[in-house]
Amino acid sequence: ADFRAAVTPDTVLELQDLAEDVHVDEKIRRYIIDLARATREDRRTEIGVSPRGIQRIFEAVRASAIIGGREYAIPEDVKRMATATMAHRLILTTEATVEGTQPEDIVSDVMDSVDVPAVAPDDEAEDGDGTVGDSVRPVFESPETTDGTPAGAETNGESGE
Repeated sequence: ADFRAAVTPDTVLELQDLAEDVHVDEKIRRYIIDLARATREDRRTEIGVSPRGIQRIFEAVRASAIIGGREYAIPEDVKRMATATMAHRLILTTEATVEGTQPEDIVSDVMDSVDVPAVAPDDEAEDGDGTVGDSVRPVFESPETTDGTPAGAETNGESGE
């Protein structure tokens, strides 16, 4: 199969720089910390999400905002990234493992138990009419091939993993 790069190396560097500029409200920072703390306090975990894990989640949330075309993070970014960034960091107790508990179950339960903050976007993210997002375009758009399929899309039924 003939594959093309979906993005250039320069685009990757640009996106990394953009993520550094994403605003993350203090309430969302606290939300991430509270979720991580809840994983550590869960009776089914020996080890929950660590401070280093919190930093990686924070980075993923910023990237999610960029992909969503925003210069600010929203609680939905945290929700979207939670399982992928937290579940593999959990070490379950022997009892939880024997009972068939999955790390994803714990992340889901933690998400249900921690209050989601109400956050308004920064004034800087507002358009001139006081609304948010009309002038913010998605930064990451999938280029298309000549037949209209996204570049890098599977063509032979096999996943690239």
